[in-house]
Amino acid sequence: MWFIATIVRKLGTLAAGGASGAAYCAFVGCVAFGMTLSMTIPFGSILVIAVLLAPRRWRAIAAWASVGSSLGALTLYLGFHHLGWAQFIQAYPEIAESKAWRDATRWVSNYGIYAVFAFAALPVPQTPALIFAGIEKLPVAEIWLAVLLGKLIKYSLYAGIVAHFPARFAKRYALLLLRARQHGA
Repeated sequence: MWFIATIVRKLGTLAAGGASGAAYCAFVGCVAFGMTLSMTIPFGSILVIAVLLAPRRWRAIAAWASVGSSLGALTLYLGFHHLGWAQFIQAYPEIAESKAWRDATRWVSNYGIYAVFAFAALPVPQTPALIFAGIEKLPVAEIWLAVLLGKLIKYSLYAGIVAHFPARFAKRYALLLLRARQHGA
C-alpha cells in the first residue's frame, strides 16, 4: 500500500516543518476525508501516527480528522441516498450478507440517527449504517451532525490516549529500570 507510506512521509515532512501550523492538521483532515470516502483502511491508524508526530496538537488533529471523516461519511451517505441499495447490492453482494450489514440494518431501523451516532463513535465499520441510513432517507443535516459528534468523541479519545501514553509509559519504564537497578545492585 504505497499510499499509506506516502501519507506517513508527508505527515513527517509537515511535522518536521512545524506541526504547529494549520497545514498539518488540515492535511490530517483531508486524509481522513479521503480514507473515509475510499473505505480502504480504517483511519485510526493514520490518526495514531499523526498524533505521535505532533502530540501537543492532539486536540486540533482530532477536530480536523473528525470534520474530514464526517464530510467523507456525508459524501458516502449522499451517494447511497441517491444511488439506492439495489445498485450497491448488485456491485457488492457479499456486504449484504455480512453480520455488520444485519446489525446496521437492525440498529438504524430501530434507533435511526442515534444508531448512526453510535456507529460513528464506536470502533466498528460505519459504512453499513450509512448505507442503510441512506436507504431510510434520514435527514442529511442530522446524519452529518451525528457522524461529526461520534467521530469527535472517538478520535479525541484515541488522540488523547496516544498523546499522553508515551509520557506515562516512559515515566513508568524509568521507575521500573530504577527499581531493577536497585534490586540488582
